[in-house]
Amino acid sequence: MILKLTRCWAPFEPFLPGDQGTKRLEKSAYITKTSPGCYALLPLGRLLYSKVSSILHAEAERRGYLRIHASCLQRYALWERSGRARSLGKSLAQLDLARGTFVLNASQEEQLAEIFHRQARTPAKPMRLYQLSERVRNEVRPAHGLIRSVSFHLADFYVLAGQLDGASEEAENLKSLLRGTLSSFGVPVMQARHTTAEAISFYVASPDTTKQCMVNECSECSLAFRGLSSKSCPDCAGPTSHIRAVELADFVVHEKMASELKPSPLLISAGIGVSRLLAVLAAVWSDERGFLWPRILAPYDLHLAACTDRREEAEAFASKVSDMGKVVVLDDRDVSFSRKLIDSSLLGGWATIVMGKRYPDACELKVDREDKWHQITAEAALVKLSSD
Repeated sequence: MILKLTRCWAPFEPFLPGDQGTKRLEKSAYITKTSPGCYALLPLGRLLYSKVSSILHAEAERRGYLRIHASCLQRYALWERSGRARSLGKSLAQLDLARGTFVLNASQEEQLAEIFHRQARTPAKPMRLYQLSERVRNEVRPAHGLIRSVSFHLADFYVLAGQLDGASEEAENLKSLLRGTLSSFGVPVMQARHTTAEAISFYVASPDTTKQCMVNECSECSLAFRGLSSKSCPDCAGPTSHIRAVELADFVVHEKMASELKPSPLLISAGIGVSRLLAVLAAVWSDERGFLWPRILAPYDLHLAACTDRREEAEAFASKVSDMGKVVVLDDRDVSFSRKLIDSSLLGGWATIVMGKRYPDACELKVDREDKWHQITAEAALVKLSSD
């Protein structure tokens, strides 16, 4: 795949010290705001999303979860039966259609419990299911960009069991999935339990990003818990401190919801906020010069910039790299070479190749921003890229 910058959103804007993750994604044309609380993924953002989602898919499938795609419309009656229509209230996006009132894809616990019920049989072993899709919440005051939005992407994981036997093991497996997946992104997460429910959440400390969540942490036993601000730990009565954070994932056992169905399945669910994760990753893996994506997250493999006299040569080289299955960003804009190098650092590709006038029969390559420029022939550069 070749992505030419003349066909993308540009010019790009420099990062400022106070920019949050969402703002940095906007300035680098990864995303754009379409309305309050709603963002579109532009080509670079779509490539980053693909890298993140591929990691989520691989981790889920490695642990035996089967991918599904549930309907975006759910009968409102299901939410009334579970009790969550009352607890979530106006945050549910509702649609009145010819066949009744529906909820627009807020989450899938009610629908999956209903699917389990309609099967009219108890599986021999727990069913592990997951999906990654776009969701909608009727946020009255969307804020902090992708952190609290109306339309967002969510990865959901579900365990449906016909009995309690083995539920503890399944729960620990799902918690481990959340911890392992988030740590693979290089995000320093902390786990906190809820004081009012059979639930835990995973947070990343973010003092400058949002006031959305406050996590209490005990200075004596290190217990982290979510709930009303507390001066003492519920376990050891030790003093606590308060950490401003972003919730990235949660884990819930829905015993009440499951018990209302016959046969009665035990439903365990977890979710990772992928849109929030993109904003957090943009903050973690960047500085004032641009993004510093690790190899597993780099949205493209090569940033290629060439002077006007070597543009045809650059396009031919980009085609050869693309034929290897690599993604190439080709800077074919009529701008200064210094501007092309500045934007190369801003966008954060894994490797950069320059075809300039200084070495007319060769090019210059560096593998990451901190690397030195290396003079190399085009043929040797192709060999190096193919082995990466």
